[in-house]
Amino acid sequence: MSLDPQGLEPIPEATRRLVQKSSPKGTAIIRLRDALGPVYQDEALVELFPRRGRPAEAPWRLALVTVFQAMENLTDRQAAQMVALRMDWKYALSLAPEDEGFDDSVLSQFRQRLIEQGAEDLVLEPLLAVCREHGWLKGGGKQRTDSTHVLAAVRTLSSLESVGEALRAALNVLAESEPEWLLEHIEDDWFDRYVHRFELARFPKGQSQREQLQRQVGRDVQRLLLASEQPQAPAAVRALPEVQLLRQIWQQHYEEVDGQTRWRDGPAVSSTERVVSPYDVQARSARKRDTDWLGYKSHLIVHVETTLATTEDHEVVAPLLEQERKLGRAPEEMDVDMGYTSGPLLVQQASLGTQLMGPVATSSSWHQREQRGFAPQDFELDWQEQVARCP
Repeated sequence: MSLDPQGLEPIPEATRRLVQKSSPKGTAIIRLRDALGPVYQDEALVELFPRRGRPAEAPWRLALVTVFQAMENLTDRQAAQMVALRMDWKYALSLAPEDEGFDDSVLSQFRQRLIEQGAEDLVLEPLLAVCREHGWLKGGGKQRTDSTHVLAAVRTLSSLESVGEALRAALNVLAESEPEWLLEHIEDDWFDRYVHRFELARFPKGQSQREQLQRQVGRDVQRLLLASEQPQAPAAVRALPEVQLLRQIWQQHYEEVDGQTRWRDGPAVSSTERVVSPYDVQARSARKRDTDWLGYKSHLIVHVETTLATTEDHEVVAPLLEQERKLGRAPEEMDVDMGYTSGPLLVQQASLGTQLMGPVATSSSWHQREQRGFAPQDFELDWQEQVARCP
């Protein structure tokens, strides 16, 4: 995609009339456009796109859709449908009533460009700047911080679905780049088994039939990988990222024992390393309290830091507050939950001018679990004399 920066387009008159007729009181989306005006400009986002290639969707629109999507908790597909169907979205995006919008994959590609180039602030900072102009955001005072899950643009796959879909993805790429080589090394029944998205297949209900399918998929992947490693195989086959990823995912779930391919009882790697989907290799499965999700974790302190879902909350506090101090937005007092409190972190941030206020994690020692022996809270501490009296 390439970008030819255009100025913010005016709201089409036909769209304005329809919105006034259908939503006379307005919606949150309409009020946001009316109150904030042109939050984003293409000129600020031009470096994300090459100068040649197929024209890209207007980045200012993609940035706004990303904001609306977060406001209404929508998937990429749902957000793309809103662009095509909802008049208040068309109003905010300066689109004509008949505009059909864009494919939902454009949104994930836009976010990927932001992440790859470390340009996430191009979406957040203009919004924060407008909030500061309106007096809604100031330095000092109190803030509340917590992390929230960010869903990947892929569905959570079971372990077998993950392997099968990785094989399908590799076969599709090979069919385009090395079709003659591929035809020499696949079985006829592969067309039926992998022609459709593997995650949509109806798996056998019986345990023995499921185990048979596990073995079959494992053998199919191993056959393709062994063929790609032969000296006569084109070098381009071995170099394909999809083939390399297929090998990685296969090794997570299969092992070879006495010349036989066997399904592992559990993934061979931790959740931090396990690739769940071939279409988003950075997404991870995670759980926080009652929420399970596939994707990322977003840490927000009027600043966004997207990390692997397995990153501990307390690890991001210091770098985020350091950035906020540079921008003059650091709070004097910050309310946090138990995931952010630790002795060293409390002392460090207090010395820098920010008091972290939150519950301290309960003890996980054997004294607490077994309710015997002496725990730290059982000692009488005289801080002035620096004496601890044993009970």
